[in-house]
Amino acid sequence: MFALHRAIKRVKKGKDRLVNIFSDSKSSLQMLTGPTTYNPLAHAARRDILDIVAEGRGVRLFWVRAHAGTAGNERADELARNAALKKRRRQRTMIVFRCRSPKRRLGRRVWTSGKRDTPREALVI
Repeated sequence: MFALHRAIKRVKKGKDRLVNIFSDSKSSLQMLTGPTTYNPLAHAARRDILDIVAEGRGVRLFWVRAHAGTAGNERADELARNAALKKRRRQRTMIVFRCRSPKRRLGRRVWTSGKRDTPREALVI
């Protein structure tokens, strides 16, 4: 859904009269075209599409089968795979707290935030 939203935002900034967007995410396309959705990105993308149509331009959404040899889709998969494999340098932020209740101890997980850090506990919800 994130990639579709970004593509639609890019179309909104452009000047093309008609744009075709191809996606292998059938569920994301169904969220955009279905009667109701609770996803905030889908709502934002729908608003952007309505703005594009109000300007007299058009957006067409197409589903393509994943890993079927479609050139653009294979390139997008390659870029996504490379991005996922890169090491992230940002640290993840977790809310850390201690709890003494035995029931809550079952949901705790030990984690460390760095090489020299001491283990801490966080409740997994």
